[in-house]
Amino acid sequence: TFSIAPNETLALVGESGCGKSTTAKALAGLVPYSGDIAIGGRNLSGLGRDERKAVRRDVQMIFQDP
Repeated sequence: TFSIAPNETLALVGESGCGKSTTAKALAGLVPYSGDIAIGGRNLSGLGRDERKAVRRDVQMIFQDP
């Protein structure tokens, strides 16, 4: 579990294969997941397509090899 305050940045770091990319993709709603993910107080599993698109604007991933 982790929380990020407004205007705060979170970096996911760790060894290869530990789940960093999977976690980021789940936050962006790009892969299936179990449990709850809430962004801005809104649970992703209960959002419609347009609402998920709006939430994705708040999630960014920066890849090591762009």
